[in-house]
This record gives sequence, C-alpha cells and structure tokens, in this order.
Amino acid sequence: PPTSSAGVSRCYRVHAATAFRELPGSKSLRTGGGRKDRTVSLEISVVPSADSERVCAFDHRVSGSMARRDWLLERIEAGECHYALTARALIAGVLVSSRSFFRHPFIDLVIVEPDHRRRGVGRALVRYAEFCWPSGKLFTSTNESNLAMQRLCDSLGYVRSGVIDNLDDNDPEIIYYKRIPHGPAHR
Repeated sequence: PPTSSAGVSRCYRVHAATAFRELPGSKSLRTGGGRKDRTVSLEISVVPSADSERVCAFDHRVSGSMARRDWLLERIEAGECHYALTARALIAGVLVSSRSFFRHPFIDLVIVEPDHRRRGVGRALVRYAEFCWPSGKLFTSTNESNLAMQRLCDSLGYVRSGVIDNLDDNDPEIIYYKRIPHGPAHR
C-alpha cells in the first residue's frame, strides 16, 4: 500500500465492526476481532527490515516451505509486506500487497497463523489493504483448493473475475476483483 508524502507508511485504526480511520503520528493499525470468546487484538504495520528473518521463519513454519523466502525478502525491502502482531508481539498474519497485476493494486499474499484463523486476522489484513490503496480496482487471487480464502473474498464483496489454469498443477488460480470507491484521502 502507498505511503504518505513524507514516505512514512500510513497507519489506521479499525474495530472489526467499524470503518478505518487514520491515526496521525501512529505507526500501526489496531483492530479487535470476532466473537467475544475468540477476540484477538492486533497491530498491523509495515514489516521493518529488522524483522525480515522473523517473517520468513513465520512463513516457513505456517506454509511448510521456504520457496517464498527470497520473494518475501524483496517485498519487505520494497515496503510491500505488512504483519499483524498480537498484544504479545507474536505474528498472527502477513499481507503482501503491490501493483503487480497489470499495474493495478493486488493482494499477493495473506497468510494467517493456524491458531489465529477464523478470528478476523485475514479479514483485518484484507480490509487494511483495501483502505490503504487509492480508489479504483483491487485484485487478489487464490487457488481453487483454498476454500477459506474464497469464503473471505466472497464475504468482503469480491467478485470472481477469471481463472488461470496451469500455475499449480491441477489447482486453478481464481482471480477476484473489488472496486474500491475511494482511498484513504476520501474516508
């Protein structure tokens, strides 16, 4: 997501049931999550270079693969990687968002710690990306086998926009699209 004119990442506060609002001088977004007994408090911010190894270790642990390591390091260096931290500073989820899809904003990756799934972490990360990008089109994609991401996209008003075969063997990639009515300057 874009940065402010000073080059500092914009930061927002959200509660699960309310809209985002910018926090002047803040360095993070704070959110509360789902049902009362499953609530998780988060701060979402750009991943600093100092935490790059921590994010790569998180991805390896959650995905079971080191295949994205170099790509993640590049995204962190570019300021396109954000993480959701719990009150105990544990990584609950990671978001990568860039202009990688025909120069349109694209949510490249949402990955959530298994113990924090179904608690609003993925929703908070996607809504954060929606709020940060300027008005226009926002795209994301997921494998046909990833039913949880499909349900998340459907629940947030994303529309299926196409399918790409042959990226992963026997698991087509579904492209989703959402029109963002207005960016942070208008909210």
